[in-house]
Amino acid sequence: MPRNPLRESTFRFKRFDIVNRDSAMKVGTDGVLLGAWVSVDGVARAVDAGCGTGLIALMLAQRGVGSVDAVDIDSVAVREASLNVAASPWPDAVGLYCADFVDWVSSGADSVDLVVCNPPFFTETLRSGDDRRAVARHEGSLGIASLMSASVMVLNERGRLALVAPASRESEIALLAAGAGLYINRLTRVVSKMGKPPKRVLVELSRFNRAAAIDTIYIYDETSKFSERYRELTSDFYLNI
Repeated sequence: MPRNPLRESTFRFKRFDIVNRDSAMKVGTDGVLLGAWVSVDGVARAVDAGCGTGLIALMLAQRGVGSVDAVDIDSVAVREASLNVAASPWPDAVGLYCADFVDWVSSGADSVDLVVCNPPFFTETLRSGDDRRAVARHEGSLGIASLMSASVMVLNERGRLALVAPASRESEIALLAAGAGLYINRLTRVVSKMGKPPKRVLVELSRFNRAAAIDTIYIYDETSKFSERYRELTSDFYLNI
């Protein structure tokens, strides 16, 4: 079973470790699911927008993406991600940038095949006492609408944007995508256990208007063990699953 990252300063995967002692956002199921779920077919260059510890960037590198730009506005996160990348088997595959993703794109970033983002979820005005964690968790830093508009600027003609979001925002994502000229091509609803409502959605978008492939993944089965699909999806990364 995966360790609880909130209780450890280092989260150990099969082929790399993630130190998340100082980064505002810790390693979690959302990021692991997104990094394992997103399609990397035909992807030579990708961007991890709001990279945090560098988890998704390293997952993409492990999956064979040869060039990943990891961008985060938090200098502490970028410094920690740099350590994680340097200690990994793919130090030359991941480039780190301390910048706001929207500004980074506007400054003339080269086009990419894929943008992946575990974006801030919360839109309410209440902020936590930890200012850096609040920035990481709240949409003042990188909302879904601004993520989409910036991604359209940096994606090549056949490029894709993949993100994870609360299930309650599924309809909103479809509306925002339409406004940005994007279409949902894949959508997976994430359910903790059978009989429960979805908690998250994994979404992949592109400029191509095609029928979306929609399905559901259960993290736990009826016996409270990890489901077969969840184990298959994450088995290349988690140590004990």
